[in-house]
Amino acid sequence: NNNNNNNFAPTMVPSSPTSFNFNAAFVDMLQQQQQHPH
Repeated sequence: NNNNNNNFAPTMVPSSPTSFNFNAAFVDMLQQQQQHPH
């Protein structure tokens, strides 16, 4: 678990425009999954 959290840290922090875009897409995907649960 600790290793997983450490891996997610850089993704959550928008250190660069690309990282921020990836984070936004990831959140959007999660929201879509919540709206359409499989």
